[in-house]
Amino acid sequence: MPRRSPNHRAVEAINSIDPPDDVTERALWSAYRGRLADDDNVVRAIELNAGSSRDCLRGWLLATPKDDEISRRTRVPEAVLQVFRYLFFDVSVFRDHFDLVEWAKTLRLEQGSTREGLQYIRWAIMYGVEAVAYMSGLPTNLDPHLVQAQAMTDGYFRALIGRESDIDSAVAREALKHQQIAVTQAAMLAKRNPSGGGSVAIKLKHREMTSTIEVIDKTTEVLH
Repeated sequence: MPRRSPNHRAVEAINSIDPPDDVTERALWSAYRGRLADDDNVVRAIELNAGSSRDCLRGWLLATPKDDEISRRTRVPEAVLQVFRYLFFDVSVFRDHFDLVEWAKTLRLEQGSTREGLQYIRWAIMYGVEAVAYMSGLPTNLDPHLVQAQAMTDGYFRALIGRESDIDSAVAREALKHQQIAVTQAAMLAKRNPSGGGSVAIKLKHREMTSTIEVIDKTTEVLH
């Protein structure tokens, strides 16, 4: 069964011959026909959807379901966020993570999408709400422990990919640097969690990495 578009309610309301029964959809229907919309929240949601902020806001909505947090950090009223989510970005249409990723890959074909706008979507899916805040030019709330863990993870898997290259190649040398970063971060994390972190550092440093990687594109990220 084909996935519905995240803005399916807006499309159906706008294309309706008669005014929809739902009050929010009816306000949208009126606005698109040049009539006075009696709901300021709908008017603002329309503005956000039509402007350059659309993909930024969609990134926020993908990164967290907490409208109160988004409102606190962006100053967009919760009522506007709820209308935007209802009319223009119904995230419940995504059946699973793979469905979401597939939708994100097709966004470049969408009229009005920009390279920067698509980056909000990609970073929301891959890195979460703090990445969207960073791209939005807003303060971030980063836990140093999580930063270390992410650096360890990124370094470890980038090293794995690079180990598939010739031993004397620049890619292999770069992989060694990533491995050293991963080991360093793992050792630091182990000091904070002596019960289980030490074994992580040892495994990262001494694990055999001879199995082939046949399905990973070494030049791109999953959503590029």
